[in-house]
Amino acid sequence: MAESVPTMENSDEEDLGRISKPTVTSVHTKTHLEGQLEDLGLEQHYTEKLSLSTILQIDEKNITDEPAKCNSDLPWYFLKKLMMTSAAVFVFFDKWDSKCELLTNQHHKAQIFLVGNHQSKHFNLNALKKVATKLGLTNSNIVLKAKHMNDADFVKTLRKTVSNVVENSKMKMRIEQMADIAHELGIWVDEDSSECQAAKKNADAISEEIQDILKYKEAQLPLQGQIWKELTCLEKEEFRLRKVGSEDIEKYKSDLQVQKTELRKKQNSHDMSNAMTCFINAISSPGMERSYFLKWMRMNLNNVSREKLSGLREQYKEKCKNSENKEEIKDIDKQLSNSSLGTEHFFREMGQIYEASLSLPETDQSRQQLQHLPRLCAELLLDGFPLELVDGDASNIPLRWVSDVLSQLNDLVSPKNKILVVTVLGVQSTGKSTLLNTMFGVQFAVSSGRCTRGAFMLLIRINEDLKKELNCDFMVIIDTEGLKSPELAQLDNSHEHDNELATLVVGLSDITIINIAMENSTEMKDILQIVVHAFLRMKEVGKRPKCQFVHQNVSDVSAHEKNLRDRKLLLQQLNEMTQAAAKMEKKEENKSFTDVMEYSPDTGNWYIPGLWNGNPPMAPVNAGYSEAVYELKKNIIKILGSCDSSANDILEFTEWMKSLWNAVKHENFIFSFRNSLVADAYMRLCTEFNKWEWEFRKEMYTWVTKAETIISNYGTVAVKSEVSDMRELLTRLKSEACTVLSKWETKLLGNLTQYFKQTEGHVYLVEQYREDFANSAKSLRREMERSVLNQLTAAADIRQGMAELDRIKENHTKELEGRVSGLIEQCRKKKVQMTDKELDKEFDKMWNRMEILQMIDERLQNNQDVKREIEFEVSLKQHICGFAAREFQKMHEDFIQMNDPYRCLNQNKDKFRADFKDVFHQRDQCQKKAEEFTNRCLEPAVEDFVNRSLGPDIIGEMLTSQQFSTRMFFQYSVLLDLLSKDDFEKYQSYICSYEEYVKKWTLNQIVERFSNQSTTFKFEDQHLQSSVRSINNAINKAKTKKSGNLKTFVKNVCQELGDKLVISQDALGAFMILNNADQEQFAHWLTVCVKDMAQAIGQKFKVTNIHMKLKKFHVNPQDELFTKLIGCGKQCPFCKAPCEAGGRFHTEHWTSLHRPEGLGRFRWHKTKKLVTDVCSSSVISDNRFRCNATNGEWHPYKRYRDFFQDWRIAPDASLQASDYWKYVLTNFNKQFAEAYNAKPADIPLMWRYITRKQAEASIKESFNIK
Repeated sequence: MAESVPTMENSDEEDLGRISKPTVTSVHTKTHLEGQLEDLGLEQHYTEKLSLSTILQIDEKNITDEPAKCNSDLPWYFLKKLMMTSAAVFVFFDKWDSKCELLTNQHHKAQIFLVGNHQSKHFNLNALKKVATKLGLTNSNIVLKAKHMNDADFVKTLRKTVSNVVENSKMKMRIEQMADIAHELGIWVDEDSSECQAAKKNADAISEEIQDILKYKEAQLPLQGQIWKELTCLEKEEFRLRKVGSEDIEKYKSDLQVQKTELRKKQNSHDMSNAMTCFINAISSPGMERSYFLKWMRMNLNNVSREKLSGLREQYKEKCKNSENKEEIKDIDKQLSNSSLGTEHFFREMGQIYEASLSLPETDQSRQQLQHLPRLCAELLLDGFPLELVDGDASNIPLRWVSDVLSQLNDLVSPKNKILVVTVLGVQSTGKSTLLNTMFGVQFAVSSGRCTRGAFMLLIRINEDLKKELNCDFMVIIDTEGLKSPELAQLDNSHEHDNELATLVVGLSDITIINIAMENSTEMKDILQIVVHAFLRMKEVGKRPKCQFVHQNVSDVSAHEKNLRDRKLLLQQLNEMTQAAAKMEKKEENKSFTDVMEYSPDTGNWYIPGLWNGNPPMAPVNAGYSEAVYELKKNIIKILGSCDSSANDILEFTEWMKSLWNAVKHENFIFSFRNSLVADAYMRLCTEFNKWEWEFRKEMYTWVTKAETIISNYGTVAVKSEVSDMRELLTRLKSEACTVLSKWETKLLGNLTQYFKQTEGHVYLVEQYREDFANSAKSLRREMERSVLNQLTAAADIRQGMAELDRIKENHTKELEGRVSGLIEQCRKKKVQMTDKELDKEFDKMWNRMEILQMIDERLQNNQDVKREIEFEVSLKQHICGFAAREFQKMHEDFIQMNDPYRCLNQNKDKFRADFKDVFHQRDQCQKKAEEFTNRCLEPAVEDFVNRSLGPDIIGEMLTSQQFSTRMFFQYSVLLDLLSKDDFEKYQSYICSYEEYVKKWTLNQIVERFSNQSTTFKFEDQHLQSSVRSINNAINKAKTKKSGNLKTFVKNVCQELGDKLVISQDALGAFMILNNADQEQFAHWLTVCVKDMAQAIGQKFKVTNIHMKLKKFHVNPQDELFTKLIGCGKQCPFCKAPCEAGGRFHTEHWTSLHRPEGLGRFRWHKTKKLVTDVCSSSVISDNRFRCNATNGEWHPYKRYRDFFQDWRIAPDASLQASDYWKYVLTNFNKQFAEAYNAKPADIPLMWRYITRKQAEASIKESFNIK
């Protein structure tokens, strides 16, 4: 076997064969060479690899000086190249024959060393001497393992020989010179390709200009320097308001925005540097050339910065061993940052160029020319190159740049591609990048020290065979800079940065690897608090990532007992850290780490041996390292595959990133966290729950309507009573109601359980609200039970109150019928033909002689007080409680007039007269009586049934529109409508008379929706046809009973309709007397009349406007919608914005959009000017407030929950969130001041630039409207 030891000058060029391609992960572990070939797209040549056995097949048949002509020639030329480029060739042999043409025919300058084993039974000393003589070798060129020499001594001897060659050889060669030799031998070199040469030329053009790295960055990469750091400070101050002092908050924030605008102008004042122009042009080249360019750039930049960085890193490591060297460590850390230059700095500059351009007008040519940059970076990300998420130098994310890159990436891949995220966290220099590189075959930069800072993400395409198992298309790997220990963090105030970084990457992750180096375990204890804090924050905002602890550099991974002790100690430390973090976040119910996340010490810890067997660079790689990492990888894939929740797509990942980063900028992360994915999930839950709630309510409306009908018909001919009295019927109905209510409560809770079992829709993000909605379901049942039972009781009371009156009317009607019948007999006895005029005269005499009407007057007078108190004052007040007294009085008078027996009899006088004549003349009454029964009995009952049923239909139809789907969408719709009208009086009405305005707005929406008669008629006709079918069925069933008596026939019809229609007893009683119609003919004409009635009612519905219809509804849609959407009715204690939390019985109130307090009539005490402060900003400032709740004492806004525990006032989702109300106050400042008897507010400068379009965009963002 031949080994070559090439000696070369320090060119430090990397292997260009390793060009980045989209990395594909798989459980299958490939050899290093196979992996390389696959990345190059040459995996089919793996079987043609040059092996040791192939080299040994070289003999005189294939030894030639001619250029290679075929694959079989390659082994010879490979060996020839080694001989020509190596300082020495070590030939290892076990046995040797006399033929040595393989070595003697070489034209080489390399020294040849023969290495053999004297202890081998095949060793032949004579053969060795012959070969040595033929090759002219001295004793120093022969290295033998003597008979009594052990392996260690032999290795020392061999190592010494190699060292002498390396130190004393005069043959030194650069890699580029090796390419020339390859050309002589006819061997193709990758660098010869035109793409590679063009890429090298572009890379050299940039790197050759670099002399002093710091000066170069200041001149060629100016946007990411001090300007970017100042922008970062301003951004964080906008969120934290640490320096606001006693200044007006909104004015202070406006001033910060002005400063940011000026810095962006300063960035835009820089022309694009030559280096960036060359860089952008180079990465715009076709795929392979672009990949070569970035490879050359990385090597060139490494060469430029390596010499200085290597020394600084060593100094940094030494100084960090003693935390007393604080200033020196700080200085070295700064030098490391200044002396670092990699491709990430060029991409960082590209991001700043792009972000700065966005501050220019959309039509600006400079801005338009840079719009392609995010797509370039997205293409590189898809090709396997990392993207910088967090700029570690500025400790910030260029949010717009990264978001637009990811948006472009989403466009490049299939829609809705799912991604899973794996992140590694740990102390610096613990092998995090090496771990990821080994596990996933990626190429994160591997170097000690803190040169490259921040966090980088890399995209890996998932193999088809794993897609189903993992239910995702890509895996995102996030590598982070090492976290500093608290002692080192104090040196450059980076403890805050570490907290931000940990919270961000843990929040983005599906699984987080916590990397622990055993030699740094004490330091890791301090870092654990940062990590645990991040996990606690995630739990509180609804996301619970998985976690794996990886213990590196473990000397004995099989020492299970010792590892068990380590695991117990780690869990104890995690519990301690959890309690500390919970106390800081005021979430002290979290007592242990397992309260925060699912974690098992037995399955959540992995032990990995050191990477090297000894000290690098000469130490061999430990094979056990890769094996342990492979097992870890399999476990991670298994965990990801068993996740209950669905993976995010790229756009959802982007939303998480933005909301997490905005939240970490605040001091109080948990109460500041606002995420559109959480809001989406919450809105979907609210929408679904609202649907279930409405189904429940609608079912109960229908049930109550039927029950009230049964009660109203109790004791009449319409009902065959199965119960002895009203109390028994009421008890039975109440029992039935409770059964139905219990069934629906169970159904609601079941729906909720099933909803949270689904894996799509990110339902796990709103798990914290599950109990609130369950409580709302239970409370809804209780509320509906009270309402239903009260309605049943009220209906029963009214029916009982009317029973006596109905009995009186019935008796009087019967007496009247007897008298009329007597009059008929009397007139017939005269045996003369009487004219109608004579009959009228006789009827009037009889009518006037009745003592019945006088009795009615007397009885009414005697019972007036009782009837009013019992029948009306008690029963009807339950229905109309809350109406004004005059309305009540009017209804009372209407009721008396409608039910006055005297009036009822007189009203039917003409009807009785006509019936009297018909009976006297023995005329056929069938058609006439059918028309009378239809018009007086059925038609009013049908119209009443439609009116009782139509209210819920109108509500249901309105709920199908998005604006009535949830409280948030309702609020958004109202505010958007106000914005479109731009009317001060409407704004004032909304703010000062919220309930009245919203009710009126809701009514207008109903009228607008149903102004088209066909929309309403669809429901009206549905109920009309249902009634007609019921009537026809009742007629047909009554026919089959063959009663032969018209009254019995009509009673049978009424009984069949008894649970659907309430037929007037007055009309029915009047119809029943003086009736000689034939049953069969009556039934025939009744069917005809019902058909005509349906057409007449339908036509009537078509011409009646929605305003008139609404007055007749038993269920008022306007009030019901308002009650449903107003929710709990609570308002912000500071700005009076209404609560938007879903479910009526939630435990925490919140609203998406707070207002400047001046709109709520607040003014400054001294100046009388309206206040511009917004409470969502006040709660993160050091300002104070006082109110009735504080007994007039001043109290810090930050501790507002001391008095308003059930309110969560989160900072605005973005700095633009409250632009809507700022726009309103700016536009109507004088009008509000005049209306509130105050002076106009001092409007901050930046408020004046808010446009109507921006105001609309702000409420879209605040209410999460897509």
